[in-house]
Amino acid sequence: MTSPRVSFRSPQEDGLKWAIEQPAPSELAVGGGSAVPLLGWCFHREAPLRELRFVINRLSFGALAHSLPRPDVYRALYPVEDPLGHSYASGFYAVLPLPGVAARTRHQIFLQAELANGRREQRAIDNIVLLPSSPPRSAGARIAICMATYDPPLELFARQIESIRAQSRDDWECLISDDRSPPQSFDRMVALLGQDDRFIVERSPVRLGFYRNFERALGLVGSQTEFVALADQDDWWRPEKLDVLVGALGGGAQLAYSDCRVITSDGHPVSSSFFQHRRNNSSDLGRMLVANSVTGAASLFRRGLLDDLLPFPPPVGTAYHDHWLAVVALASGRPTSTGPCMTTSSTARTRSVFSTGSAPKTSTGVGRGCSTAARHTATTCCEYSRRGGR
Repeated sequence: MTSPRVSFRSPQEDGLKWAIEQPAPSELAVGGGSAVPLLGWCFHREAPLRELRFVINRLSFGALAHSLPRPDVYRALYPVEDPLGHSYASGFYAVLPLPGVAARTRHQIFLQAELANGRREQRAIDNIVLLPSSPPRSAGARIAICMATYDPPLELFARQIESIRAQSRDDWECLISDDRSPPQSFDRMVALLGQDDRFIVERSPVRLGFYRNFERALGLVGSQTEFVALADQDDWWRPEKLDVLVGALGGGAQLAYSDCRVITSDGHPVSSSFFQHRRNNSSDLGRMLVANSVTGAASLFRRGLLDDLLPFPPPVGTAYHDHWLAVVALASGRPTSTGPCMTTSSTARTRSVFSTGSAPKTSTGVGRGCSTAARHTATTCCEYSRRGGR
C-alpha cells in the first residue's frame, strides 16, 4: 500500500464545501474485499445537510455520522465562504467498503449530499486503485509459520530458527517475509537457513514496516494449509508449542494462544508472564478493541480466518497486526487460552510487535491502547461483519 496521503478539499468557488482529512490510500491490495475509513467535513453554503453518502463501484454507502460540531472549520470559513454558518455542523466519518478484484482496477469515489431543502448534489472527490492479493508461496504443509523480519540480531534469529526446527511435530513450513534488511544482514539470514527447504524466504521490494510486513507474510500462505502460526524474528519456542496450540483448537475456537516469558537479549528474566500486567481476556470484544491481550507470536489459528483477516485495514495511529488478528478471531469464534508459557520473548527486538509500555497478554488482538486505532478498528470490524467478512 502507498504511504499516507495529505488532506484535500473542494474548490473555493464550489457551493458544496468539503474536505477529506483522512483520505483513502491511492492504492490498496483488497483481496476478496476490504474497507477504509474516511474522515473530514462537508456542508453547503445555502442549506443544512439532511444526508451524506459515498459511492464507489455504483454502490452507495451512508456516512456513519455527519453534521458533527467542527468549530475549527467555522472559525476558518465564516463568513467569507460560509455566510450562514453551516460549517459549524459539518464533521463526518464513514467507512467505505471496497470490492474484491482479480486485476488492478481504478475506481472513482463520489460524495453525495442531500440538503434540507430537498436538493441533491454529487461530486467526484477521489480515485483509488484496487489491487488483487499477491500469489501464495506455501508448499502446502499442514501448519504455516509466518515470520516477519528486518535486520535481526543474528544470534537471536539463529536461536529462533533452531527452536522452530526442534518442534515435536514436523508437518510445518516457515514463510519468512523480509522487510528489505540490509544486504549483508539478509545474506547472513539466508546462509543460516541453509538448504532447509521448509523455510521459504521472500524479500519485499519496498520497506513496509512491521504491520504491513506481517500482512505480507500471511499472504504467502497457500489454500492447502490448515493452521497458521505467527513468529517473531528473535523469540524462542518450546519444542511442544505447535503441538499444544493445535491441540487447544476445539469447540469452535478459531485461535489458540499461550502465555509468554520475557527476557533480555542476554537471557536475564524480565517477567515470567505477560498476564502479570494485564488481565487475560478472550470473551469481551469491547475490552479487546481498547486493549489487546493476545500476542501474535504466541498464537495459532485456523487458516479459514485469513479470509476475514486479509487484507489488513489501513492503519490509524499505531496499528498492530496481532490486535487486528485478535478482534477478527473473537468476532468469529471465542479464542482459547492454553495457559503455560510456550514462547520466550526478547525485549531487545529491532522490530517489536509490542509497545514500549506495560507488557501485553496473549489473546486475540488489534492495537495496544491506541484509542484512535481502536475506534477505527471497531468501525471497520463492524463493516466487515455487515458484509459477511467479504
